[in-house]
Parts: sequence; structure tokens; C-alpha cells
Amino acid sequence: MNAGIDWEDQSMLTSYPPIADGELDSIPWPQHPRPTFSHGVQFCSGTGQHDTRQSSGDDYDLISWAKIVDMAVHPTTVDKAVGRWFIPSTYNHPDARSFQRQTEAGVYQAIPVDIDCGNHSLEAVTEATQAILGDCLVIHSSRSSKPDNRKWRAIAMIAEPLAGSAYGHIQRAVIDLYQERGFTLDPALERAAQLIYLPNAGEFYQ
Repeated sequence: MNAGIDWEDQSMLTSYPPIADGELDSIPWPQHPRPTFSHGVQFCSGTGQHDTRQSSGDDYDLISWAKIVDMAVHPTTVDKAVGRWFIPSTYNHPDARSFQRQTEAGVYQAIPVDIDCGNHSLEAVTEATQAILGDCLVIHSSRSSKPDNRKWRAIAMIAEPLAGSAYGHIQRAVIDLYQERGFTLDPALERAAQLIYLPNAGEFYQ
């Protein structure tokens, strides 16, 4: 299982080139004001793979970090087809599920992690995630996780918001850091508008 691959717009399914020294410092920011870090930040959110708003012209829902933390403690128990998801970007306009638009206008204040193989323990995932991404995070098992095949999601808040154009580079670096510790992450998370399904308990939940 992967974290909800969005087939709506495949135009940004690119492989990122190597990052040159100082390149991230020169990446342009979107035109709207650069936000400051806040636990009250609101992320783009929706329900189910088929929740699209471009035709209706409605903005997507918003979900706060506090609500995500609460969901980890009190997860839903619904079919994934109607499960709630988020994109770790504050951009929630009707075209927010476009990879290209999120790359151009998205502002990211969280890094998601998707570990679907290896049957790692919660303790091992927590240790690696804290070492790589810090302590401001949520870790929970995925909907399809089982006692003998544990799968994990982690979401870490970051102190400095990222432009959408930098997000894929940072995600690739995170994937490499986990790889060095023996974890294989889903590379789909390099995509700027990838859906991240929120806590939703299945057969096994921690």
C-alpha cells in the first residue's frame, strides 16, 4: 500500500536532479507572504481519493496540527475510500491537488513519512524519526497494518516553512536518511500534492 497515490494529475511525476550547493537558498518563494511557524497552522485536507474541487470551485477543507494529534489518539475506523487525508501544504484552493500548482504556490510546514515494509517496531521507527526529524511529531500505524506486517506513518512539524519548489528535494533527502538507517520509505511522498491519509485504525493500531 502507498499513501494514496493521486492519479488526478500526473504532470509532476518527475525525478528530481541533484541539489547543488546553495541551491535551496536561491529557490523563489510563492507570492503570498511567508508564514511563521505555528502549532495552529492549517493544512489542506479532504475525504477520500475522489474528493476533488476543481470543477466546483470550492476550496478544500483545512485541518490543524492539533486536530491531527487528536486523530492519532482517537483514530477513525472507516474504509480507506472515505478516509480523511491531508497535504502538508497550507495551499487549499480548488487546484490544490495539482502537483504543478502545489510546487508553484504550496507552503509546507510538515514532513510526512510512509514506511510500508520491513515490519519495524514502533520503538525503532520512533528512534529513527526523532533522530532525523526531531520531536514535534506524530507516529501511527496505517489502516492496512497487521500484527505480523506493521506499517507506519509519521508526520513531523518543521520550524521553517518550505516552498513547494523545495519540498521534493527535502523529501528525497529524508528518504535517503531513513535508508541509511535500514528503512525503506515510499518515494511517492516526493510529489508535491501527494495525499497523506490520516490516522484510521484497522486490524492493528498503535
